[in-house]
Amino acid sequence: MIVNGIRVSIYIARCLRTEAGWLRWSVRRRIHLDSQWIVVLRMDLPGAKVLGYILLPVAGFPKQMVEFSYEHPTRLEACRFETIDGLISALWEKPRIIFGRGRPGKAW
Repeated sequence: MIVNGIRVSIYIARCLRTEAGWLRWSVRRRIHLDSQWIVVLRMDLPGAKVLGYILLPVAGFPKQMVEFSYEHPTRLEACRFETIDGLISALWEKPRIIFGRGRPGKAW
């Protein structure tokens, strides 16, 4: 998908409940996609409803997987959107989000 000259890949992150009771989402990157940004749709536990959207830059994205949860919500504040309108608005403004400090396979 192209928005305002920016190439975007869309990923769907299924919701899982951890043993500790936290909700957690994970995204596996498809390495050969030619995009600048990744939009992650965070699904609810049954997988029927979108809870929100996360915008991540491809540059610096772990090559395999990234996980995120409500356990550390402030790590996602800069790139999390509750509505599609907020996400589209951010894309129109040419986002400048720097990738989080997490490591592949770790929550951030």
